[in-house]
Amino acid sequence: MTHSDKQVQADHVCGHAKLPNTRTHVCERYFHEHAANLEFIIMVMGLAHRIDKRERKILDLVKPVISIEKYQSWQQNIDNSSATEQMEQHKRRYFEMLLCREVDNYLVYISELLADIFRAKPETLRSGEMVRLDTVLRHGTMKDLINELADRRVHELSYSGLKDLSVYFKEKLGLSLFQGESDEQHAVQIIEQRNLIVHARSVVNPLFLRKIPNSTIGVGELLPFGRKTGSHSCY
Repeated sequence: MTHSDKQVQADHVCGHAKLPNTRTHVCERYFHEHAANLEFIIMVMGLAHRIDKRERKILDLVKPVISIEKYQSWQQNIDNSSATEQMEQHKRRYFEMLLCREVDNYLVYISELLADIFRAKPETLRSGEMVRLDTVLRHGTMKDLINELADRRVHELSYSGLKDLSVYFKEKLGLSLFQGESDEQHAVQIIEQRNLIVHARSVVNPLFLRKIPNSTIGVGELLPFGRKTGSHSCY
C-alpha cells in the first residue's frame, strides 16, 4: 500500500475526527495507527458475522437431507454459541484493548511532537539545567548534541502527568493541547482508565479515585463498561 493509499484509508476510517488538511508526519502516523486500531476491531467483528452466515447457509443446504429434530438441534447450537454471541460476551476485553492502544498511540504522538519541536527549535530546550562537559564533547556536531538533549527532555517529560504536560505545552511552547478544561479532564480520565486496565485489571483502587474524584464507583469495583464513571462514560 502506497503512502497516498494509507492517507485515504486513514481519512476514511477517521472521518469523524475532522482531520486537518495540512498535518505533520507525526500527526499522520497518529491517525494511521488510529485507523489500524479501528480496522482491527471491525475486521474481527466482520469475521464473526461471516462465520455465522456460513454456518447458517450450510444448515440450509443440508436441511432437506436431515431429520427435523437434527435440524432444530443444529439450529439451536448455532443460535446459542454463534461467533457473534461470543464476541458480545467478550466485548469488554476487545474494548479494553482498543482503549489501551488508543491512549498509548496518543501519548506516543505527544512524545514525537515534542521531539520534533525540540529539534526544529533548539532554543525551546533552554533551561537552567547544566550539561556535563563530557556529554558535549562526545558529540561530533551540534546537531548530534541537540538530538541527545531533545531525547533526554522528551524522556523526562514522558513521566509527567497529562495536566503537567498541558501546562508545559502552553507555558513553554505556546501551544494548547486541548480546546478547554472539559476536554482536558476527559483526556485525563481516559488515561487513568487505561492505567487501571493495565495495572489493576480494571479494578478501581484509591489511586484512581484520587485522580478522578468525581467518579461514582468505589474501591474494589470493576471499571464499568458503558456506564458513567463520573462526568464521562467509561470507554
